[in-house]
Amino acid sequence: MIITRLNGGLGNQMFQYAFGKSLAENLQTPLKLDLSVFATPLGSSPDTPRTYELNRWNTHAEIATQTEIQRFAPLREGKTSFIQRLFKHSSDLVYYKEKRFRFDAGAFQLQGAVYLDGYWQSEKYFADHADSIRTAFTPLAALHGLNKELAFEMADTCSVSIHVRRSDYQKDKTTLDFHGLCPLAYYKDAVALLRQKYKHIHLYVFSDDQQWSAENIQFDIPTTHIVHNRGAESYLDLWLMSRCKHHVLANSSFSWWGAWLNENPLKTVIAPRRWFAGTVPDTSDLIPASWTCL
Repeated sequence: MIITRLNGGLGNQMFQYAFGKSLAENLQTPLKLDLSVFATPLGSSPDTPRTYELNRWNTHAEIATQTEIQRFAPLREGKTSFIQRLFKHSSDLVYYKEKRFRFDAGAFQLQGAVYLDGYWQSEKYFADHADSIRTAFTPLAALHGLNKELAFEMADTCSVSIHVRRSDYQKDKTTLDFHGLCPLAYYKDAVALLRQKYKHIHLYVFSDDQQWSAENIQFDIPTTHIVHNRGAESYLDLWLMSRCKHHVLANSSFSWWGAWLNENPLKTVIAPRRWFAGTVPDTSDLIPASWTCL
């Protein structure tokens, strides 16, 4: 059994699920999800309320019971000797906390019953299981209405998703100092690069700050601002991003997944070179080698 602790918004939950599923498939054992962090109204964040969102996808994941989770509590608290005395099969229990932001190859050496605690933000954790991950991250319900129309339109044009994330990063100074914001110059440079490579591109803008995006993401090319998927339907923005042929990311796991789920082998993906405002953590394993950093 693999238990993975979910934490954060949809993009983070997808990374946590993807590694857990990959490890579970390697070990041919069930994957279960620890949803404890979402038991409080604010979820994992005092500033941005979080809820469990993977049930929007075809993940069909089992939920770990409190009894199963508590088996790992002594290990999490550093009381290994206690649990070794208490459970004769304790050597089969492994609590594994992410050591660093960069890819940790040692995580694939894990055996037995494993509890995963981390963010696991690199495709290296699930690249060998890409097909099953992409299958899991398809909408549970079929697209309809405007979303269906947009998906067809994106398929028929040289569509480019542009993601602008600002609102929750600006809520307090600590969050802003850690994440930072992609400047307007980044988006201008990214669009200029795409215009050099492709003719007749059509921009599809996704943003949590619609006013800023409407006032600033302005180019003399066809542009559609996606504004209708809100609240519990926000995951559909991520899916629509994946229907575009090319991508301009924000420093956000939400648009990272929108680009990664696009199976177009000729896609151009542009990501911000500086993912976080500070010098840490080391994000060198976050951006796939085929993507372009600006």
